[in-house]
Amino acid sequence: MPTNLINQLLGDLRGDTLNSVSSALGESPAKTQSALGAAVPAVVGGLANKVNTAGDANALLDLIKGNHLDAGPYTDAASAVKGPSGLSGLIDTGRPLLDSVFGSRTGSVADWVSSLGGISRTSASSLLGLTVPLVLGQVGRQVKSAGWNAANLMSLLAGQRSFLQEAPAGLAGILSGDEVAARRVGTYEAATPNYERARAVGTYQAAPRRRASWLWLLPLLLLIPLIGWLLNRRADLVKQTVTTAPRVEVPATPQPRPETPIAPAATVPSAAALGPFIEMKLPNDVSIRIPSNGVESKLITFIQDPARPLGADNWFSFDRLQFDTDSARLTPASSEQLRNISEIMKAYPQVKIKIGGYTDNQADAAYNMKLSQERATNTVNELVTLGTDPSRVEAEGFGATHPVADNATPEGRQRNRRVDILVTNK
Repeated sequence: MPTNLINQLLGDLRGDTLNSVSSALGESPAKTQSALGAAVPAVVGGLANKVNTAGDANALLDLIKGNHLDAGPYTDAASAVKGPSGLSGLIDTGRPLLDSVFGSRTGSVADWVSSLGGISRTSASSLLGLTVPLVLGQVGRQVKSAGWNAANLMSLLAGQRSFLQEAPAGLAGILSGDEVAARRVGTYEAATPNYERARAVGTYQAAPRRRASWLWLLPLLLLIPLIGWLLNRRADLVKQTVTTAPRVEVPATPQPRPETPIAPAATVPSAAALGPFIEMKLPNDVSIRIPSNGVESKLITFIQDPARPLGADNWFSFDRLQFDTDSARLTPASSEQLRNISEIMKAYPQVKIKIGGYTDNQADAAYNMKLSQERATNTVNELVTLGTDPSRVEAEGFGATHPVADNATPEGRQRNRRVDILVTNK
């Protein structure tokens, strides 16, 4: 009889452990428990959908091993929550792995969990990040005890499909990309009857519907082109307004900067610009997951190339580093890239770097200099916390000097708000 990973993990996430999770999220224990009842099956179902071949299974085993999820606190939920790094460590570990489990449907899964649990979208995202390493830890522990191979992993995950029949309504639709099934839950409509739910989730595909049940959608489908035209027209009008609006002179006294709700240190490139994520093994046999065109890849290439000399022209901009608006406080979205840079520093012990902070020119020079220095310093502090030798990294704020784009445009100002890396020894 296969082990029910869902019930096992939900059983561990009760009592004091549940209270700790709900307190960290700022949600009630009851809502957190409901949301966990969606998040855990979602992660298990995502893994079951992901592993269809021996190659898929071996890739997942490598992911578990590479993130050290097959041992230690990850194999026991209560210990992991109460461990040295606690909930924040679990979430930071899990967030970068969400796309590996759900791919492009990560956002839809978070919305679904949020809706079912009655918690905020931010809490749902954090809860999924927390759940992923715990589920993978349980999977890793059981596969290790049965024999670390693809066949045992495939058998374990295949056995979960029968248990997923009791998952909340809408899971099959979310995992298969059926947005109609997702909306049934997302709008708090009545839950699908049990017999329909079992059929939909058990087969991981949308259940067939009688023709009469979807004919009412036809008028809505006919409206889609009109809605698209109206949205495009509105966007054109907004662009014209921004282009023709006069610039407002900023007084020479510090004031809140006109940044976006979460202003990145630099323009965050699109997923296409960063390229696909790859696993790269460093000289010390530690593997990191990085975008093929991201700053980590560029930094490693520079370090390894003896023909490329040190110099002030060789700055590299972080491309996934973010700060709260008008603040030097790093957001959780920055964690993966900072961990990668720290691992690179450990793998190349001779390397020393300088972290430079920069701003746009929309406040007075003293304010900009202070903010840029604080952002550079906080970046260094986080690298040191992650294990980088403090003697090998320094911080300097440059304010609005050395712009890389035109401060007269919003896009240019966003590019100028950045944090860069300079290799000073290799």
